Amino acid sequence: MPSTEDAEQAFLGDGEMARRMRAHDWADTPLGEPSQWPSSLQTACRICLTSSFPMVVWWGEDLFFLYNDAYRPFLGTKHPALAKAGSEVWTEIWGTIGPMLTSVLRSGQPTWSKDELLLMNRHGYWEETYWTWSFSPLHDDAGAVRGVFTVATDATQRVIGERRMALLTTLSALAGGVHSVPEACERVTRALGRAGKDVPFAAVYLRRRDADGAVLACLSPPGAEPALQRGGPGAWPVTEVLRSGQAIRVGDVRNRYAPLPSGGWPSSPPRPWCCHWPGRGSVRPRARSSWRPAPPGHWTILTSPSSSWWRITPRR
Repeated sequence: MPSTEDAEQAFLGDGEMARRMRAHDWADTPLGEPSQWPSSLQTACRICLTSSFPMVVWWGEDLFFLYNDAYRPFLGTKHPALAKAGSEVWTEIWGTIGPMLTSVLRSGQPTWSKDELLLMNRHGYWEETYWTWSFSPLHDDAGAVRGVFTVATDATQRVIGERRMALLTTLSALAGGVHSVPEACERVTRALGRAGKDVPFAAVYLRRRDADGAVLACLSPPGAEPALQRGGPGAWPVTEVLRSGQAIRVGDVRNRYAPLPSGGWPSSPPRPWCCHWPGRGSVRPRARSSWRPAPPGHWTILTSPSSSWWRITPRR
């Protein structure tokens, strides 16, 4: 371990990561004792540890990982990851960021990425996340590029929020000029078909007017009706939802149906919601083609990535 005086000089601050770095056995790592580090690495660590902005210092060919308190929440259960090789810390996204970091080491040219999609597994499940970051070269005392300095921000909530708001705006605009229930259903599912990242699959059923049960009105994507699994528990719980008026989350959908559409994600959502649309009025042509709520008994099935591993973007 470094001496107390050396550690205090090298790792300023009173945060968790400063304390961890002061207590770390650096002699047992490829980085060696901090007193022997290049002055640029020492300076980068001081800037990192004393900043309230999320920062990372990557050093050496293996891009050993040093980070501050502001970056710590981004790691989830990967923390602590002090002085580990970057590829060991961020295995699931290394195919994206690894070549970029290596490029900075080789060329000495910085990079900038905005709202970049990274699929992360840092809490025991996969997440849809978006990031803005810069990769800047760090030089040793001889002027050679030996590391990379990173400043990062999590843009996930903004990117997904803007995407959802665009969908809601589209759905609102579609309300004008609707003359019938089937037309309303078709417009809604057509809009959802262009929003696969948030709603990979939707089915709208209409209650039969002359009998119990419901009939399928339309699907998103079109023609995406999944095949029933042999020996499974059956189709969607239509009768239960219509009888109770309560939404049901179908946790056994994989036993009921073949895989649902995934919306472009690596896997389809395994726990879709079945929801009731209880409307109060009717849909009929008027002078200005205004929209009114659908008749009682209309319901929809909507599925969302959040019901499986995309938990960072819950869609309820």
